[in-house]
Amino acid sequence: MTKQNNYLTKKNPLVKSKINHVSSPLRSRATKALACHAAKGDFVLQECSECQYITYPPRDRCPNCWGELNWKHQKRHATLLAETTIHSTADLYFREHIPWRIGTILLDVGPTAFAHLHSDVQVGDKLTIHVMLDRSGNPALFAMPRKVTVNMEEDYQYNQFTASPKGKRILISDGRTEIGQKLTYELIKAGAEIVYLGNADSNLRFEGQNSISKHKNVKIIPLNLLSTKSVKKCSQQYGGKVDILINTASYVRSGSVAFSGKITEMQNAIDLNVNGLTRLAKAFCPAMSARSGDKERPAIAFLDILSIFSLTGHPGYASLAASSAARLSIINSLRSEMSLSGLKVFSALIGPIEDEWHQDIPPPKVTAEQIAKSVITSLKNGQELTLVGNVAKDIFEKWSANPLLTMRETIK
Repeated sequence: MTKQNNYLTKKNPLVKSKINHVSSPLRSRATKALACHAAKGDFVLQECSECQYITYPPRDRCPNCWGELNWKHQKRHATLLAETTIHSTADLYFREHIPWRIGTILLDVGPTAFAHLHSDVQVGDKLTIHVMLDRSGNPALFAMPRKVTVNMEEDYQYNQFTASPKGKRILISDGRTEIGQKLTYELIKAGAEIVYLGNADSNLRFEGQNSISKHKNVKIIPLNLLSTKSVKKCSQQYGGKVDILINTASYVRSGSVAFSGKITEMQNAIDLNVNGLTRLAKAFCPAMSARSGDKERPAIAFLDILSIFSLTGHPGYASLAASSAARLSIINSLRSEMSLSGLKVFSALIGPIEDEWHQDIPPPKVTAEQIAKSVITSLKNGQELTLVGNVAKDIFEKWSANPLLTMRETIK
């Protein structure tokens, strides 16, 4: 049985923070392709198009017949053949985390592979296998028990691949929105120690403020992403306390490029959606990445919620689509930058929301509660990319197959 973690342990402020080392970078294009699938939570392996041989680890050609390999979804089941515990190593990353269990597994679909082991699995056990991303973005197999066990999500090695909100101190950038408030309640339900809720205007009350401010695990703090001074002041006060940062701020207005909409709306969208995200990252990420190696209270994740129209554009919401595209680009750059420090960067691509700003778009739409639950699931599973709603899933699937065709389908 997995031992329950003591999340109330405090770090000694007089002790120097440990430098967070990460595992070695990716070495092949095939491994990077596996990382892309792992980011979505998919379990895929390479299968030869000619002899149907399934292979692991990722390769450029089939080792059986030199045929072309294609990624295909496979069954997650396996059996643990052997296990060992590493007690000493020259690798800087694993030196900080030993003892570390690894084992040899036999996948039901054929290949034998090495995998990181959950503490509740033993030799001979039937396993569920996940392809997960470590702190530097490298994909790896992780073996979990087939059946749910007590404190299963609190396994030490498993937590190195995920960003569970349980016992964490979390900052939400915009608590005035329904998404921010629903997310707050879901985080508390998931076991968050405290949620810092950003409020851009302390003099102007917002709907739901009375009920959410009474919660003992919630603290409303001044944070205006349109003001560099406000963001810096907030980071100076809370940057050393935040374990997970979630950006929910978004400026949405309908309008096209030429015939409707104002240039000021485009400027406002860029300033909040793009510059606001940049201010947040510049103010908080240096402090969070410096704490990502702490044993007691590490900073572990930065998550951004943005529109799926960042991939395709939208004629009726040009400012939202354009600013979301820039926002997605910034997040991708930030993910690459933070991979050197071990701070995981997540993206939640959402479809049209059921609110007053998306009245021009027909259903299906997503609710704030759906978004909140999807964000919690992605953090718990270490899933760096999550798609919320049928529209987002449909657009992303089509865009993955043919980007140009998807853009034309979306704008017509």
